[in-house]
Amino acid sequence: MRVLHLASWHPNRVHPQLGNFVRRHIETLPEGGENVVVHVWPDPQLWPWDKIEVVERVDSNGIRTFIVYVPDSPPRRLRMERAISRFCLEKFSGKSQPDLIHLHVAAEAALPAMTLGDQWKIPFV
Repeated sequence: MRVLHLASWHPNRVHPQLGNFVRRHIETLPEGGENVVVHVWPDPQLWPWDKIEVVERVDSNGIRTFIVYVPDSPPRRLRMERAISRFCLEKFSGKSQPDLIHLHVAAEAALPAMTLGDQWKIPFV
């Protein structure tokens, strides 16, 4: 099963401890499934305003994580929601589409989780 984890909070370079409980929760999942984490966070060092930076890593337990950094400028929440939606649509539409969306800490990831779930016709929890 392919699970897309959308996390409003997750450790990142701006806040290394933010949402570390989310990360630990994902790491407890049994091996064998395909788990992908997407987290978007504003970075005050990122400029110009339309630039994004994606950092990808694969852990030893096979969890693929994408941290998407956006500029830290208003409207912050809208910028983050759009970045989650755009990144996921570009990266996971088609054959790599997930079977389930797991929403961690609703906040900025809630609206994209609902929208992507409706668009892909898959459940989110």
